[in-house]
Amino acid sequence: MPALFRGLLVFMAFVLAGRADDLSIFPVDFPKIEINGRPANMFLDTMGPATFRIDPLAKHLEMKDRPAWVNISGISVKISELTPVKAAGQTFQAPFLIGRLPWWARLSLHLMGKIPLDGFVGWPEVRDNILVFDSGRHTIRRVEQLPPETSGWLKLKVVPSDYLLLELPLDDGEMGTVSVDTGDRRATAIRMSEAPWKEWKAAHPHAMRTNETKVGALTLTDVVVKEMSASQVNDLLNETPAATAAWKFGMAALERLDLVVDAHNGWAYLHPKPPQDTTKAPDTDADAEWKVADNVRLSSDNFFVYSGFYNWFKNDFTNAAADYAHAIALNPRNADAYSGRGTTREVLGDFTNAVADYDKVIELKPRNSEWERVYRQALLWRLGRPPHEEAKPVVGEKETPGTAVVLDPVVVSALRPKGYKERWAKTIGRFLNGSLDEKSLLTAARKSDGQTTAPEQKALACYYIGMMRLSKGDKAGAHEWFKKCQSAGMKDDSEYYFAVEELALLDAAAPR
Repeated sequence: MPALFRGLLVFMAFVLAGRADDLSIFPVDFPKIEINGRPANMFLDTMGPATFRIDPLAKHLEMKDRPAWVNISGISVKISELTPVKAAGQTFQAPFLIGRLPWWARLSLHLMGKIPLDGFVGWPEVRDNILVFDSGRHTIRRVEQLPPETSGWLKLKVVPSDYLLLELPLDDGEMGTVSVDTGDRRATAIRMSEAPWKEWKAAHPHAMRTNETKVGALTLTDVVVKEMSASQVNDLLNETPAATAAWKFGMAALERLDLVVDAHNGWAYLHPKPPQDTTKAPDTDADAEWKVADNVRLSSDNFFVYSGFYNWFKNDFTNAAADYAHAIALNPRNADAYSGRGTTREVLGDFTNAVADYDKVIELKPRNSEWERVYRQALLWRLGRPPHEEAKPVVGEKETPGTAVVLDPVVVSALRPKGYKERWAKTIGRFLNGSLDEKSLLTAARKSDGQTTAPEQKALACYYIGMMRLSKGDKAGAHEWFKKCQSAGMKDDSEYYFAVEELALLDAAAPR
């Protein structure tokens, strides 16, 4: 879960570099937020999936925190009690996620003195606004209706994700993905995955900046381009399984286009600016700090999603389920809340309602619900219910040949695009529909798919082999494989907790 605290990790890097007091490293200031009745120094991160406070920087907010820290992928995390939040004239109470700096960073900051940074606002908290990215005023503001001029602009689908991602139709009929990253202030405007980068370099062997750069149907002028790192590419493709290429637009790219995002209705509108007049002096305002206007409203539901997430890692599944239910009550379209409640219900043994929650995730995110589809299939085995009788078709869902695995008839959209390894979810999908046997699944687990380590893949394989054995009445064999999954200790994975629950049920039912 490192991406959860991406802003924290970036800040730690600048602490190491001795630049922690230079707030220009964070491009978009979110100035009009009060937390616990006090002004908070927050920054917007559209590639950050959660709003969080940095410990110990935000001590002045005097929030009451729950005492227990939990470790999530190497980051110490806890949650505050319900805390008043005020922004754009609205007031609500929510639990705040808190990420703790490691000891060496805390020591460095103590020596530096006060740093005017309290935390980051993630994309989920602002995505229900219609947002205008206004490069002329260096402002991100909310509007009530789409500006009329957008009717002639390029219209792209917004990916239903915790990150600001856009689907980009490509000339060859494939689909790419574009991330819009307010956390990237570097001079490089566009970063590309390997295939488009090679194509670009072949056409421009001696340049990083050109008069025109084509990104699908969009042509940007006067921008610097570079290749994206493999880890960043994997992160983007993990969110958009059907994509074959990826681009990232930093703040320098937003200086060269007009952008309006209506994520609630699923669309973004883009319009490139004309080429710069080289006879005039360069724009000295291009490096000005961006701000979020004081009319941008915050959604409160995702605060409770991450409170549920925290309680999950505390093994407090009952309160986790309550947090997810609260998030759903605030926003019935929050797919992450249904996913979290589904996995929590499964751990609590409420299998029927867990399936219903997974169905809802698939309905809300048909192209990005591969793991919920896998969980659902395994649970249908568990319940002895034929998948074809339980499947809920998704209106408008269409998969191209060769990019899906049918799971009787649930679709796992999990095939890696050309040039990349297969996702582990796809391999598990092939096991679930009978295309792979146990030996083949374990053999496949030895080689990482680039997202999941080989030991983790083996642990997940053990759980699904256990579920297969259980569905066939082999309780002793199922117990053995569940035990192997548990012994691997992969506590960042839902399957670890599923295996623990299945072991408890098998042990309770065993003859005394």
